[in-house]
Amino acid sequence: MSKILKMGISGIRSFGPDEQQKIEFYSPLTLILGQNGCGKTTIIESLKYVTTGDKPPGSGTGASFVHDPKLTEVVQIRGQVKLLMRDVLGKELTATRSLEATQKAREIQCKKLDATLTRKNPDGTKHSISNRCADIDLAMTNALGVSKPILNHVIFCHQEDSNWPLDEGKKVKEKFDAIFSATNYIKCLETIRKLRLEKKQKVKNMQEVLGSLKNWKDEATRKKNELRTSETEKNKIEEQIANLSQKLVPLNKRVEEILDIENNLGRISGDLTGKQHRLQSVRTSQKELKDSLSERFDCSDLELQQKLDMFQRTVDEKEAQLRRGVAKVKSAESDIQRKKEEESREVKKLGELESEHKRNERRIQDFNERLSNAVDDYQFSEYFGKVQFSDEQAGKVMENVENTIEWEKSKQLEKKKDFEQQEANIQGKITELSTKQGTLEHVIKERKEQIDKASHSIRKAKKDLMSYKSDLSGANLKDIEREKEQLEKDIAAEERRVNTSEVNKEIENLKSSQCTVEHEFESVKKLVKQMTKEAEARSQYDMNVNEVKKLKEKIEHLKRKREDDIEQLLGENRKGNLKNELEARIANLRDDLADLDIEKQGLSRTETKLETQIKSCQINIEKKEEEIKEMKRKIDSICQGENLESTLDKTNIGIENLSKECGNLSSSITVLRRFISKLGEKNCCPLCHRDFPSNDDVTQLQEELESKISRIPSKLGIAKDRLSLQKKRYDEMLQLKPQQERVNKTIKELDTLRQGLESDKMSLKESKEKLEAKQTVIDMIKSDQDVAQTIQPDVITIDNNQKKIQQLTDLIEDLKVTLGSSDNDMSLEEAMGKQTELDEKTKKLRAEIENKRECLMDHNKKLQSLMERKNKAVTKELEIKKKEEDTQKLQNDITKYEEDKKRLTEEMEKAQESVTPIKYEVDSKNKEKANITKEKENYIEKSNKEVQSICEKQRELRLLKSNIKSYKDGKGDEKVEKSKNRVNGLKAEVNSLEATRKDYEEENKQIEREITNQKERKRNLDDEKKIRDKEVEARKLEEDIRELKHKIKDYAYEKMVKEKEQLQHDLSSIEREINTSVGRKEEMSKTIQELRADLKRKEFANAEKDYKSKLIEIKCTDAASDDLNKYYKALDTAIMKFHAEKMTNINRIIRELWRNTYRGNDIDYIEIKTHEAESKGADKRRTYDYRVVMMKRETEIDMRKRCSAGQKVLASLIIRMALAETFSSNCGILALDEPTTNLDRENIDALSLALLNIVNKRYHQRNFQLVVITHDTDFLDRLARADYIEHYFKVDRNERGLSTIVRQSVSHI
Repeated sequence: MSKILKMGISGIRSFGPDEQQKIEFYSPLTLILGQNGCGKTTIIESLKYVTTGDKPPGSGTGASFVHDPKLTEVVQIRGQVKLLMRDVLGKELTATRSLEATQKAREIQCKKLDATLTRKNPDGTKHSISNRCADIDLAMTNALGVSKPILNHVIFCHQEDSNWPLDEGKKVKEKFDAIFSATNYIKCLETIRKLRLEKKQKVKNMQEVLGSLKNWKDEATRKKNELRTSETEKNKIEEQIANLSQKLVPLNKRVEEILDIENNLGRISGDLTGKQHRLQSVRTSQKELKDSLSERFDCSDLELQQKLDMFQRTVDEKEAQLRRGVAKVKSAESDIQRKKEEESREVKKLGELESEHKRNERRIQDFNERLSNAVDDYQFSEYFGKVQFSDEQAGKVMENVENTIEWEKSKQLEKKKDFEQQEANIQGKITELSTKQGTLEHVIKERKEQIDKASHSIRKAKKDLMSYKSDLSGANLKDIEREKEQLEKDIAAEERRVNTSEVNKEIENLKSSQCTVEHEFESVKKLVKQMTKEAEARSQYDMNVNEVKKLKEKIEHLKRKREDDIEQLLGENRKGNLKNELEARIANLRDDLADLDIEKQGLSRTETKLETQIKSCQINIEKKEEEIKEMKRKIDSICQGENLESTLDKTNIGIENLSKECGNLSSSITVLRRFISKLGEKNCCPLCHRDFPSNDDVTQLQEELESKISRIPSKLGIAKDRLSLQKKRYDEMLQLKPQQERVNKTIKELDTLRQGLESDKMSLKESKEKLEAKQTVIDMIKSDQDVAQTIQPDVITIDNNQKKIQQLTDLIEDLKVTLGSSDNDMSLEEAMGKQTELDEKTKKLRAEIENKRECLMDHNKKLQSLMERKNKAVTKELEIKKKEEDTQKLQNDITKYEEDKKRLTEEMEKAQESVTPIKYEVDSKNKEKANITKEKENYIEKSNKEVQSICEKQRELRLLKSNIKSYKDGKGDEKVEKSKNRVNGLKAEVNSLEATRKDYEEENKQIEREITNQKERKRNLDDEKKIRDKEVEARKLEEDIRELKHKIKDYAYEKMVKEKEQLQHDLSSIEREINTSVGRKEEMSKTIQELRADLKRKEFANAEKDYKSKLIEIKCTDAASDDLNKYYKALDTAIMKFHAEKMTNINRIIRELWRNTYRGNDIDYIEIKTHEAESKGADKRRTYDYRVVMMKRETEIDMRKRCSAGQKVLASLIIRMALAETFSSNCGILALDEPTTNLDRENIDALSLALLNIVNKRYHQRNFQLVVITHDTDFLDRLARADYIEHYFKVDRNERGLSTIVRQSVSHI
C-alpha cells in the first residue's frame, strides 16, 4: 500500500529558492503548526502539485505559485517540489516537479520544466522516467493506487475548496461523478448508446439503399433476359443472311464473267481510243518541232547521233573550263578577303600602339610636373627651376620625399608623448581628489540612512505609545476584576440550577417508557391488520363496483372520441366484435396496399427503364453531336470554313493554273537562251528584226536577259512549292469526302435518335402520371391505415375494458356471497381507536424527551458562554498590565532615538561642508584634462593628414615612374614603325589580287558566251532527233489501231448487255433482303452491345451480389444494435449496484463520525442523498444528482444554506474522511488543512477526540497517514497527547521573511 515519506520544497510561494525546506511524514499522525500566512497551506498545495500536477486554484499558469522574482535580485526563479514515497507494492519512488517564473516588463511568465519519477530497484540501481517519454500524472496515480479526483477533492483538498460538499448542486455533482469514476462509465454508456443509435440509423439508411439495390437487381435481371432474347434473334438473322449469300454466289460468278468480257472489250476500246489520241498528239508534236527548227539536217540517223555526241563533248569541255575559271575567281576573292582582314587587324594594332605612345608622352610630362611641384613644396633647393629631370635626378628627389615623411612621423610621436605626460599628471590629482570625495559621500549616505532609521523608529514608537495610551485610557482594572468575580458567581449558580445527572436519568427513563409503548403499539397494529383482512372483502366489493362504473364511462368516452374514425373505416352498420372488425379492415388495407405497391413497382421499373433509355439516347446523341462536331472541325480546318465541294473545285483550278505557270517558267529559260544566242549572232532583235544602234546596247540587253534567267529558277521553285502544297491540300480534301458523307449520314441518324428521345420522354411523362395516380391511391389507403393504427390502441382498450367488466362482474357476484356471513365492524373500530391512542402516547413521550434534551443543551450553552466571558476578562486584564509596562519602555526608547538622530545630523552636516570644495576642484581638473586631450587629438589629426598627403604624392610618383619604365623596356616606338610598314605592304598585295580577279572574270564571260552558242545548236540537233523518233512511233501506232478495230468486231455486245441487266436485277433483289437483314443484325448487335455495356456497369454487374451483401449487413447490424442495448443494460445495472453499495457504506461512516464528533442536539446525523433518473436501456442514460441532508427528529432537511459556518466545516470534513476511507483502500493518506475553522471550542474538542479515535483504530495499519495543519495550539496539544506522537513540525518566517520548517518535540507545546 502507498505511503508518503519526505518532501522538499524550494522556490514555491514564500519558500525561498536558495535553500530547500524538508518535512517528514509520520504514520499514523503528522502535526504541522504555524501562524496565519507563514506557509502552512503551501505544504498541502505542494503535495497536491507533486502528485497530480495541478496548480492551486487562482494561480493561473502558476505565476503566483512560484516565489515572486521581485523579492530577489534575479529575474528568474526556479521552484521545485520533491517527494519521497512508497507505491502500492512497497517500492520507493522519488517524484520531482519543477517550474520556472520569469519577470517580464508587465507580468510574470511561468513555464513547466521537466517532471521526473525515479524508482529505486532492490539491487540499489535507479530507473527514471520523465514527462517527455511517459505520462507522469498517470504514473503517480497508479503508484498511489487512487484516482486523480480522490487526490484533488479528498486527500489533498485545498483549504479554499474544503467545503465543496455543500456547494451548489452542479459543482457537487461534477466532483461526485469524478470521485465515483462515473464520468468514465457514463462515457462508456454514452459511447454504447451512440453506437446503437448509429447502428439503428445505419439500418434505416441501408433499408433505403436496399430498396435501390433491389431495383437495380430487378433491372439487371430484365436486361439479362432481354440480352438472351436479342442474341437468339441475332443468330436467326445471321442464318438468313448466310442462306441469301449462298444464292448470290452463282449470280455473281456469271456477272463477273460478263464484266470480265466487258472489261476486255472496254480495255480494247480504251486502248484504241488512247492510241488514236496518242497518234494525233505525236503528229502535232512532230509538226511543232519542225516549225521551231532554225536549220534542218540532211543526213542519216547514225550521222545525226555522231554529231550529237561530238557536240556534247565540246560543251562538257567548255563547262569544265568555265568551272575552273569560276574556282580561280573564288580563290582570288578568298585571298583578297584574307588580306583585307589581315590589313584591318594590323591597322587596329597600329592604332593601339600609337595611343600607347601618346599616353607614355603624357605620363612623362606628368611625372616631371609632379617632381617639380615636390621640389617647390618641400624646398629641395638644388633642383629649383628645373622642368625636365633625368632618371638619377628623379631618384634623388623621391629619396628626399621619403626622408621628409620619416621626419614628420618622428616629430608627431614626440609631441604625442608630451601630451600624454600632461594627461597622466592631471589624472593622478583627479584620482586623489575623487577618493576623498567618495569617502565623504559614503559617510553622508550612511549618516542619512541612520537618521532615517532613527526617525522611523521614533515615529513607530510614538504611534505605539499613543495606541497604548488610548487603550489604557478606556480600561479600568477594578471594573474588570469585579466583572470576573461576578462571572464566577454566575457560573456557580448555573451549575447549581441544573443537575445534569438527574436530567440524564429522566431522559433514560422516558426512553424506556417509549420503548414499552412502541412494543404495545406494534401488537395492536398486528391485530388491526388481521381484522382488516375481513374488512377487505367489503372494501374490494366497493372498489370493484366503482371500477366497473369507471370502465363503462371510459368505454363510452373512447367510443365518442373515435366515432367518426370508426364510421369512416367500418361504416354505420356494424355487427360483431369491434376489435375483430378493425383488425380485418387493417388486414384488407394492408393487402390493398401490397397490391398497389406491386403495381407501383411495375410502373417504377417502367419509369426506370425509360429513364435509362432516355439517358442512353442522350449519351448517344451527345456522342453523335461530338462526332459531327469533330468531323466538321477537321473539314473546316482544311477547307477554312467553306463548302468541301466548292473548295475542291477551286483547288483543282488553282493546281491547273500553277502547273501552267511552272511549264511557262521552264520553257521561258529555253526561249530566253535562244533569244540571247540569236542576239549574239546578229545585231538585231529576233522578234521585230530592228537593228541596235551599237554593240553596247546588245550587250546591255543580253545582260538584262541573263539577269532575268538567273531569277527564273527561284520563281520556278516557289511555283513548284505552291503546286506541291495545293496538290497535298487537294489530296487531303479528297480523303475528307468519305467523312463528309459520314457527317450527312450521322445527321440523319441524329434526327432519328431525337425523335426516339421525344417519344421516350412522352412515354416517361405518361408513366409518371400513372405513378402519381397510384401514389395518390396509396396515400389514401395509407391515411386510412394510419387512422386504423391510431384508433387501434383505443379499440383494444375498449375490448380489454369490456372483458375486464365481465371479470369484475363475476367477482362482484362472488363477493356478495362472501359478505353475507361476516360482520366485524365494531371490533375493528375499537382496535383502531386503541392504535390511535398508543400512537399519541408515543408522540408525547418523544416530545418530552426532546424538551429534556433542549433544557440540557440550553444549560450547556449558558455555561459555555459564561466561561468564555470569564476567559476574555482574564485575558484583557493581562493585556492591560502588559501595555502599562510597554508604555514606559517606549518613552525611554523615544528619548534615546532623538539623541542619536541629533548626533548623526551634526556629523552629516560636517561631512557635507567638507565635500563641496573637493567637488569643485575635481570638476576643474577634469576640464583641464579634457582641454589637453582635445589639443592632442587635433594635433595628431592635422599631422596625420600632412603625412598621408606626402605618402600619396610619393605613391603617384612611383606609379608614373614604373609605367614609363615598362613602356621603354617594351620598345614601343619600334613597334609603331614596324606596324606602319606592314600595313602599307598589305595594301599593295590587295590591289594586285583585285587586278588578277578581274582578268579571271573576263575569261569566264567569254567561255559562257561560247557555251550559250553551242547549246542553241545542240537544241536543233535534239529537235531533229525527236522528229525522227516520233515518225517511227506514229507508224507503230497506226498498225496497232488497225489490229484493235478488228478484235472489237468479234464480240456480241448487245446480247451480253441484256443478260447482264437481268442478272443485276436479281442481285439487287437479293442484296436488298441481305441489307435489310444486316440492318436488323446491326440493330440487334447494337442492342446487345448496349445491354452488355449496361450489364458491365458497376450497378448492374454486381447488383445481385450487392443486394445479398446489403441484406446480410442489415440483419447483422440490427442484431448488433440489439446486443449493444443488452450490453448497455448490463453495464448500467452493474454501475447502479456499485453506486448503491458505495453510497450505503459512505453514509454509514458519515453517520458514525457525526454522532461521535458533533456535540449539538439540533442535528441527529447527516447523509448524502442521491436521486437516480429512470433508465430505459440505451435510448436514455441514467444520471445521478447529489445533495447533503441533515436529519432533525426523523425529518430530512437540505443542509445547504440551512446550517451554520461551523456545521458546514464539520460536515465537509466528515464527508471527506468518509470518502477517503471508502475509496482509498490502497492509499491511507488524508491531509486536513485548518479543520477547526469556524468551530466552537466544544466541537473542536470533539473533533480532536474523533480524530484520535480514528488514529488509535488505524495505529496498527502501517500505511495510514493523517496530516493535520492548524494554527490552534490547544487543538494541536490535544492531538499530541497520543502516546506515539513525539514530534511536530513548526512553520515560521525567518528574518528575510521566507518560510522555514522546523521539527520540534511535543513537550515544547
